[in-house]
Amino acid sequence: MALLFNVDPEEAELGLPLAAFIAGIHPEDQDRVQTHFRRGGRDGGLYVIEYRVCSADGITRWVLGRGRFLHDHRGRPISGRGIIVDITDVRSGETAAGAVRMAEPHGTEPPLERAADFAMAAQRAICELEDPALKARADALLLDLGRKLAEQEQRLRRTQMN
Repeated sequence: MALLFNVDPEEAELGLPLAAFIAGIHPEDQDRVQTHFRRGGRDGGLYVIEYRVCSADGITRWVLGRGRFLHDHRGRPISGRGIIVDITDVRSGETAAGAVRMAEPHGTEPPLERAADFAMAAQRAICELEDPALKARADALLLDLGRKLAEQEQRLRRTQMN
């Protein structure tokens, strides 16, 4: 995740201020994302937002951020938890009208990543239905898939370190 935001992974693991990650957000999206996060921190609850980042490899990428702000006993935001998923490939498949073209599953793409791509597309469509119960299920699926992707990444990192 650190490389998506053009942040040193070792420094990120030690803990960096939110400003270090905000600096990695595409300049045209920074104000919108900060406003969204401020509102989420103030109001609580889940947030879902798509925006561009300027990654360490010099490529502008689209990410989907989904999470929740945690509050203290007085209702003040103290931290946040969530997932960031690179959706550049999904966004590059959009039509001019903004609809996602669903390609046939690619045989070499891992099933978990393929599932995340389809779940994100489904979640966007479900948001348009304005059905809170169905949206909650789609959000829960995205959260579970994000956790699985994070676990998979951690296992991979441990394997590479050994």
